[in-house]
Amino acid sequence: MRPGAGARLVFSSRAPKLRWKAFRIKWMRLLDEHWIVFPRFVTGGLSRVERLKLRFFPRHGVRRFDTLFTPAEPADRNAWLAGHGLEPGTFVVFVPGGRGEATRVAEPAELFIAAAREFSAVTGQRTVVLTGRKSVMPSDDPNLVLLSRIEPDQVQHLLAAALLVVSNGGSTMIHVLAHGRPLVAIPLAGDQDRRIRRAVRLQIADTAGRTPQAIAEVAARLLHQPERRAAMCRHTAELGIANGVSESVAALLALARRGR
Repeated sequence: MRPGAGARLVFSSRAPKLRWKAFRIKWMRLLDEHWIVFPRFVTGGLSRVERLKLRFFPRHGVRRFDTLFTPAEPADRNAWLAGHGLEPGTFVVFVPGGRGEATRVAEPAELFIAAAREFSAVTGQRTVVLTGRKSVMPSDDPNLVLLSRIEPDQVQHLLAAALLVVSNGGSTMIHVLAHGRPLVAIPLAGDQDRRIRRAVRLQIADTAGRTPQAIAEVAARLLHQPERRAAMCRHTAELGIANGVSESVAALLALARRGR
């Protein structure tokens, strides 16, 4: 049964199982729109069955968004970075993502801290690690910054301004691509291998094995290949991977007007 007068229902899916649920007849009767989040190279196009179902439910809208996150004002970003002694384009970020995304590595933060420590020692590059922890001990390496848990918008500050990023293969990876930054993606969960392999084939990311030495080696190699980093950014731009939050807000406003 449809909710009260004027109410609209929007459902967003990232995982294939949620997408399958949204395309069930029962759900399609209830939903006004289904938002498929993640780039097309991850989610693929609409299947034949999905297209057939949409013919029977012409008012059921499907939208695609690469990713959705709150955009930051450049002035706010630069002020926050300056407060942490960071200049845009002069540091590398290591970010393992949320704990819920990692199933193959017992302590993803430990893996990324160890990799960043080795990377910093080899390259002398300013390096920032998002540990996700409530508190951290200061690093004895002056080029290595270990950050305790920060707000989501502050994570975006770092990703947007990084020289390159080492991340997991989950939502963080897509955020990095939306910011147009060079990327080394490490598969920390079972569903991340395939999307990372696709990103590597598209030349928008590199990858490494799940050891500190392997991660540090690949990141250091990419750091010393400015032309390859530029090519990654160019290929990402050609694919049009972007933050869809502005479009999503406009879509919600249009649905609200339609419900009056």
